[in-house]
Amino acid sequence: MNRTEVHRCWCLPESPWSRWVKPVLFAYLDEELEPGPLPPSPGWLLPEVIRPLEMASQTEGGPTPYRAAHRLRDVALVIDLPGAEGTQMGIGLAEKGFRPIPLYNAVPAPGATIDVRPIMAALVNGAGLVGDVAGDAPPAFLLDADRMGQGRAVQAGDFDNRSVCTAADFPSAALLGTAGIRRVV
Repeated sequence: MNRTEVHRCWCLPESPWSRWVKPVLFAYLDEELEPGPLPPSPGWLLPEVIRPLEMASQTEGGPTPYRAAHRLRDVALVIDLPGAEGTQMGIGLAEKGFRPIPLYNAVPAPGATIDVRPIMAALVNGAGLVGDVAGDAPPAFLLDADRMGQGRAVQAGDFDNRSVCTAADFPSAALLGTAGIRRVV
């Protein structure tokens, strides 16, 4: 697998969400890559994230039978976890039918304030699984909660690769609505 193939798995050309995938970390991947094993999905993903979302999509009288198979199609997720935890969560969500969208902007470099190498490894390791998710699946936007380096002192000679996230890093509410997204969690 090469870095272009890894990028293509995360950024399907036919996906309406691909224009938000940040290319920075993919550009810094080695040319030839060997994916490693995936860690198991977080044990709390199903009971603490997926099931409550499913329950929230049911009507007061119980599940609506004709919508049961599509009950999570109207949900977009924003995952803001530290380092590779967010990427691993995105891969776990891919197993549940979500399309993970990496929003990582930090440039990797020796002496960097934010070590993004674990995120890069997770992007490589999860590429095969994520590449199998439908392009029009509901999005799960992935952020690094450590992107601003809170608690880290930047010293002279350090490479300051802290990054920010703004509203422009996400689709507009109108675009989400056009895609059938009614809830953002």
